[in-house]
Amino acid sequence: MESKEIIAKSEIFLKMIEEDCIYLCRSLDFRTICTLLKISPEDLDRRLSCTLGFTGEELLSHMRKSYADYLSKKYGFCIDIAQ
Repeated sequence: MESKEIIAKSEIFLKMIEEDCIYLCRSLDFRTICTLLKISPEDLDRRLSCTLGFTGEELLSHMRKSYADYLSKKYGFCIDIAQ
């Protein structure tokens, strides 16, 4: 069973993605975010993989690519935020 702390930190991470669009900050990679949240990347990855089927880095990458695709379709030119 996972600790309440891991569950809480994963919920904060998801809130940062969904509500605060933290994926738009390219300088913030998954490890940096984990450091800021004071959780090991392995623990957060394990939780995300079990609940979403994605690792943290995969989720950030997917969100960045999806948003870049959305902007490309909306404005008709490529904006490079997906890295």
